[in-house]
Amino acid sequence: PQTPAEFAMAVFRIVAALFLSAEAVEVQKSNVKISIFYEALCPACLYFFSHEMKDLVGRDSLLKAADLEFVPYGNAVTSGSTVTCQHGARECDLNMLHACAIKNLPVTETPAFVQCAMAEGVVGSKTPKQILDACKASNSEKIMACFGGGSSQEAISLHLEHGKRTAAAGQQYTPYMTLNGQHSKEAESDISQAICGALTGAKPEACATLPKVLLRSQTDSEATKLTKRNDAETLQRWKLPFPPRKPMAAVVVTPHSQIAEP
Repeated sequence: PQTPAEFAMAVFRIVAALFLSAEAVEVQKSNVKISIFYEALCPACLYFFSHEMKDLVGRDSLLKAADLEFVPYGNAVTSGSTVTCQHGARECDLNMLHACAIKNLPVTETPAFVQCAMAEGVVGSKTPKQILDACKASNSEKIMACFGGGSSQEAISLHLEHGKRTAAAGQQYTPYMTLNGQHSKEAESDISQAICGALTGAKPEACATLPKVLLRSQTDSEATKLTKRNDAETLQRWKLPFPPRKPMAAVVVTPHSQIAEP
C-alpha cells in the first residue's frame, strides 16, 4: 500500500501530466489562426458559410484545431463615426448583431452561430430575437442588450473596431481570409484543407477524410463570386443620411430596412 506521501506524489504527477497535455494542445491550436472578414448580406459570404463553414462545423476535431476570428464589416465604408454598408442599413444592423453575438458567445459556439445567423438574416425580415432563437444563441439577453436595436454605443463601437481591423488586414473583397496574419487564398478556397496544411505534428483524423476537390471549383454560380470592395459606389448608392427608420428590433421592418439587391 502507498504511504500518504507516495499517494500525494502520484496525484501530483497525474495533475502535472494533464496540465502539460492541455498546454500542448493550446500551443498547437495557437499555431493556426484564421481570420474571416465578411458582411452579413454578401452572397459569396452566405455561400461560404452555408457550405465550407457548415462542413467545418461538422468536423469537430478539425474545428477545435484552429483559432477562428470572425470580423463582420466587409466592404462597408467608415466616414468619421458613420458606417455605410455595401448592402444598406439592414446589413449594418446584421453586422452589429453578429458583432454583439461574437463578443458575448462562448468561443466554441461562435462558428455554428455565425453560420446559422448568415442564413437566417436573409430570410424575410426576421428580427434579431428571431435570429437568435433560430440559431439557439446562449447569452441572448446580453447580445440583445449589446445590440440595442442597432443604435447602442456598444454595437456601433464594435462595428467601427471591426472596420479598423478589416482595413488593417488589407481586405479588398468578401469573404476575405488571413492565415496567421497573412492573406490566404488557400483558406478562401478551402478553409478545412488550409487548417490541415498549417497544423504541425499529429493532425486530426478529419484531415485524412477531406474531399480532394472543392465544390466551389466545380461551379460557376453567381453566388460563389467574390464581392469586390468599391467605396465610391457604396457611398453613392446609399447617400447619407439614411431616412428615419424603426429600430431593427421592431417586428415591423420599414421598407428601407429590407434586404437590398446587390
